[in-house]
Amino acid sequence: MQLQVIQKKSSLELYLDDEMLKICDRKLFQKKVPKDKYFQDKKEATEWFYQLEKDVLLGFSYYLLGRRSYHSSVLKRKLILRNFSKASIEEIILLLKERRFLDDLEWMKFQIEKAQRKAHGPRKVYYQLYLQGINEEELKNALDKFYSPKTEKKIVQLLKQKLEKTKDKKEIYSYLKKRGFNLSDFFD
Repeated sequence: MQLQVIQKKSSLELYLDDEMLKICDRKLFQKKVPKDKYFQDKKEATEWFYQLEKDVLLGFSYYLLGRRSYHSSVLKRKLILRNFSKASIEEIILLLKERRFLDDLEWMKFQIEKAQRKAHGPRKVYYQLYLQGINEEELKNALDKFYSPKTEKKIVQLLKQKLEKTKDKKEIYSYLKKRGFNLSDFFD
């Protein structure tokens, strides 16, 4: 059985004797896939490609994590968009967590602290992280752990001072709601 590679604009199509084996990202796989490769059967070809995919996936994951940190679910979504198999992605994510390249709790702590520096309330932080695909239960635990009521009160005091000059209650209400705060904290 011969492996045939057809190059498209942004992908490589791998065929095994006129039967499609896989569509993969051209940029990531172009240098790794040989032009002429022969296999005894389909099982051998599938095992070869699975190993190749894991190698490429690990390298690409290191590249992404070298640029910035990610939550495992955000990284998983990014890798799925590149047509990697879900089994390979799960395996690599476990490996990265084992090697401490991925630390979800540390990533969420950083994101929550960044939002606090921007004077965002817990609701806005929750919503922003939820949109990135973070599990609700994991998100609630992180907010309880890293977004303390004491910190929220400090931010509330700073915003109160900033909004003292404004007399329009509607404007104040709108500003605070956009920031993700519980309005009872301001109007008590």
